[in-house]
Amino acid sequence: FYNDFTKLKYSDEDFHIPYFVNGEKDSLKKRLQETATYLCASLGLKNVFEKIIYRTEVGFLELKGKLPEFFLRLLKGVEIYIKKNPYGPEEQANLLQVFRNRMNVYNEDKIQNVLRLREENLPTWVSDWLNGKNIFLDLSLCSKFIKPLIVNAIFQLVRTVTKDSEAEELKYLIVIDEAHALLVKPITTNSDDADFITKEQMAKIFSELLKEYRSRGVGIVIADQSPSLLFDDVTSQPSIKVIFRVDYPNNLLFSEDPLERQILTQLPHRLALVINGATGEKYLIETLDYIL
Repeated sequence: FYNDFTKLKYSDEDFHIPYFVNGEKDSLKKRLQETATYLCASLGLKNVFEKIIYRTEVGFLELKGKLPEFFLRLLKGVEIYIKKNPYGPEEQANLLQVFRNRMNVYNEDKIQNVLRLREENLPTWVSDWLNGKNIFLDLSLCSKFIKPLIVNAIFQLVRTVTKDSEAEELKYLIVIDEAHALLVKPITTNSDDADFITKEQMAKIFSELLKEYRSRGVGIVIADQSPSLLFDDVTSQPSIKVIFRVDYPNNLLFSEDPLERQILTQLPHRLALVINGATGEKYLIETLDYIL
């Protein structure tokens, strides 16, 4: 299926996703805020850090005229900001310790090279995708600690390079395969846990993006074998659902009718139920017996 795609692996030297992309000047503040939001979420930091990151970004622009080339330098700037703008003694010590623990995860050359800001602004693969080429980004070799940051950087990149369109037409398509690797619910309910914070915040960001991308002509196909493990918005927001055979409890997501739920557990190979949320239509389709 991916033979006609340009393939990029996380381990490749030319795998490049800048943590910030220059765009229109009148939207600079908005993009800085969005960047601070996704960085805060990716690092598993509480909301108080979002303003700190944003103010650090603004500080770099005022002093240097641009954001740091390397992501770690931005994080170092955040650390300096926390020191120079202290909270209460106990809270200050906790903020610094939490932030340093998160920052140490990203202190490696590979992630700095991937997120590096370069003169060409947009990576070649982004320009190719905007011009209609098929791109396959393979994150399988990316650790679970780094992956949320990379994924959020990709989402923000798409958000920046696409524009609102009055014409309701599909211009670009994003396919997220094995979605549980990116959009799974947190296991813990501890609101202080970094993994919980990251996944809860990512759910909010992704929900906003699903709505925003529609006006930009960006379609998203989300594929997974265990949809019950995903964020609720991942299964509730899409207007068209294509469901192949699923077992309990996944079948509960798509119908309240006991008979339909049973049918979903017994669908033959290559047969799928299509649910169109916009029209209420339901019908069966049979996919091609595709030979690789």
